[in-house]
Amino acid sequence: MVRARRSPGESLTPAVPPARSQRPGSPTTELCLLGNFSLSVCDETIAIAASAQRLLALLALRGTQRRVFVAGMLWPEVREERALTRLRSTLWRLRQLCPGLFSADELTVGLGPQVEVDARAMLEIARTVVASQVDASGLSAAFHHLVDGEDLLVGWYEDWVLEERERLGQLRVQALELLSDELVAVGRFAEALEAATMSVRLDPLRESTHRTVMRVYLADNNPASARRQVERYRRILRGELGGHEPTRAMLDLLEGSLPSAAVAARQPARGASTRR
Repeated sequence: MVRARRSPGESLTPAVPPARSQRPGSPTTELCLLGNFSLSVCDETIAIAASAQRLLALLALRGTQRRVFVAGMLWPEVREERALTRLRSTLWRLRQLCPGLFSADELTVGLGPQVEVDARAMLEIARTVVASQVDASGLSAAFHHLVDGEDLLVGWYEDWVLEERERLGQLRVQALELLSDELVAVGRFAEALEAATMSVRLDPLRESTHRTVMRVYLADNNPASARRQVERYRRILRGELGGHEPTRAMLDLLEGSLPSAAVAARQPARGASTRR
């Protein structure tokens, strides 16, 4: 179960991953952007051209947009009218393959409400972990989504894809760090270490990811492993940035001048007293 935090006077709205939104009787349309691109309807994969893939990916990641913006993003090398013509042609072909794929009018275009996008689901789960409290019943689902998920649109290098990959990647790293701390708090050290290690893999230069790994080791009574993590981070810094060294906060965590790892892993607002 996932519960959203609230400020005094705010109404409580559960922060949960989006549920299936298709209307009764409508086909399930799934758009996969994590790893390799794929489009499927009722579990049948639909093969589409590269330009159509980019159109769907752009709308999935940026939401409903003005047609002129979409045309300019996808076909920047041609004049506006020609780009709009290409957009209309691509939309027409996709509608023949998959009716209901789009929600559009004369000025705007977006994905239809029944289209499920895996990248949106990961984004929502990451936001939930970062902004909310996840109790024991919600930890496993968040763990599998965040640890097992792949990078966004592997092999795509358009600027807008790189921006979205960075945005999702950074949010995922933050969520993995917090998820690891949550798992430490309930004694699930193996999963906590896996989540923390994945955060390091995603952003090896980010010190907080290495400190997250250290907190797991220290909470599990493995100070030698925590010390080795400091040395790994020091080697990474020297290899990538020359003479940089770990911060005092990282060394203090190792030397025990900060609160115990099990306490430091959680902020007061995320303490056990808030759980039911």
